[in-house]
Amino acid sequence: MGWRADVRDTFKTSLDTFLTANPTLVDHVYKARPPSLTDSKTVFVGGISEAIAHDSGTWRRQAEVTLVCCVQLGENAETTDELEDLADGLVDHLSTNYGLTGAATFQEPIRTTTTEIADGGTFLPAIAVVARAYIQQGRT
Repeated sequence: MGWRADVRDTFKTSLDTFLTANPTLVDHVYKARPPSLTDSKTVFVGGISEAIAHDSGTWRRQAEVTLVCCVQLGENAETTDELEDLADGLVDHLSTNYGLTGAATFQEPIRTTTTEIADGGTFLPAIAVVARAYIQQGRT
C-alpha cells in the first residue's frame, strides 16, 4: 500500500482506540463513509488532501485528513449536545495521542467545521475534524 492508504488505515486505528476509550460518545467508527448514518453516533475517515514539498535530499508529505462526526438522535438540542461532545472528545484524543499514526508520522487536529451530510433524503448534522499527518524522508 501507499502512504495515503497507510494514513487512512492508521487514522482508522486511532478511531478504534477512541471508540474503545469512549463507548458513550461514539457507537461506530469506519475507514470510509458507511452506507447509512442514521440512528447512531458515528465517526468516519473522509477525504484526504495532500501537499508535497521537495528540497535537496528530503521530501515531505503533509496530508489533511477529514474525520467526520455525525449524530442522529430525535431532538435537536440533544443531537447538538451529543455531536459537540463527540467532536470535542475526538479533538482531545487526537491532541493527546499524536503518535498513534506511527513512528514516522504524527497526527494533529487543526480545525473543525460544522456541516450537514445528506443521507437517504435527509440532512444530518455533522462536525468535520481536520487533522494533519506528516512524514519526511530522504530521497536519492
